Amino acid sequence: MIALNAGAALYVADKVDSIKAGVALALDTMKQGSAAKKMAELAEFSQGLNE
Repeated sequence: MIALNAGAALYVADKVDSIKAGVALALDTMKQGSAAKKMAELAEFSQGLNE
């Protein structure tokens, strides 16, 4: 479900040519760990806003 939502978002943002391509890119990104790394960076950044 996450990959489908991400794939649709990538398609709407005109980053891929189809939702299918977006889902494939999202799945590859999740498998590589890039998505988890980006979430950790975002969490760290957002915690710094409270200081």
